[in-house]
Amino acid sequence: MRGNNDLLVLTQPAIIQGIHEDYLRAGSDIIETNTFNSTRIAQADYKLEHLCYELNIEAARLARAAADKICSSNPVA
Repeated sequence: MRGNNDLLVLTQPAIIQGIHEDYLRAGSDIIETNTFNSTRIAQADYKLEHLCYELNIEAARLARAAADKICSSNPVA
């Protein structure tokens, strides 16, 4: 699984959400999911094509949770 960083949304979700939160706390207005390789073609290298949907959904959920957490504690005036 070496090099399959997209898989971290399933295996290390707290770390991924923490990265999003750090970017938001540092002043970022935009965050994005780390799903560049969450496609059937890219995941075929790891025989994980069946996880593509779950990888993308979970990555989006983590980014949304980070935004909700940080933005609700720092509302814009």
